[in-house]
Amino acid sequence: MRTGVQVDYANVQANRAGYHVDIHSSIYTDKQRLSAGVAMASKWRYGHTDISDVVSMPPVHRFMFKHWHGFARGGLGAGTAYLHATGGMDQDNQALLHSIAGILKAWGLPFIIGGDWQMSPQELIDSGWPDLMGAKVVHSSTSTYFSGKHERQLDYFLASHPIAGALMACYNREEASVAKHIPVVLQLDGDFNSRRIMRMKRPMKLPAHPPRGRSLPPPTWDGFQELAVKTKDQEGLNSLYDNFRKKMVPELLHKLQADDSHMPEDLFQEPKFMEVTAACPLR
Repeated sequence: MRTGVQVDYANVQANRAGYHVDIHSSIYTDKQRLSAGVAMASKWRYGHTDISDVVSMPPVHRFMFKHWHGFARGGLGAGTAYLHATGGMDQDNQALLHSIAGILKAWGLPFIIGGDWQMSPQELIDSGWPDLMGAKVVHSSTSTYFSGKHERQLDYFLASHPIAGALMACYNREEASVAKHIPVVLQLDGDFNSRRIMRMKRPMKLPAHPPRGRSLPPPTWDGFQELAVKTKDQEGLNSLYDNFRKKMVPELLHKLQADDSHMPEDLFQEPKFMEVTAACPLR
């Protein structure tokens, strides 16, 4: 979108088609190049809400982030990013990703971000930034940008781990290329809301117990790794957990140079599980 008039026209057309849409028109960058800008659209029945009054946003022509009210209970964070065309993890892109990281951490709920990342999926993964965000890179495994004989994979998604189970497919729309780029589609499982999974309950606050007994010597962990590798069933897992907790307490107290000790039973609770919908995110 080049001008305000074109943006207004696109808004009218999107509304007629039944979509909420937010479009930022192009601007001239510091290098006097025209930025492509960013845009988002969602069906009327779901809609999306601006959160810029809650968190500080990067330049609007580089990143857009909304609260999308569809798909999961409580909604998702949906965003689109357009990194600097200088490419890779240069200073400008590091600064932009740092700003986006602050937004995602403040947001605290599951999110999906699609965009032109100006680097390959593996480059972004190797930077460690997706792991920092608690997310995975999802891509179509094929090139999305073509310029003469030059082609690269620049367009893909970042999805937070709580909704990873809903990801079904990611593919290119080869017939719908736009300005050297091919649109990429991320398909989510609509039955994700109805699926049930088991999650561990948050433990209650442990009761205070006076120390009893003398300080325990540091434990030996000999054979623990081999035991973990050989664990194949629930009985073995229970045994491994019991073994771990009896070793971890004295190890911790020894490292802290504590004079007195609690017995392991004073500092542990048996894990409890609950059944929830797969779309119920962990905050």
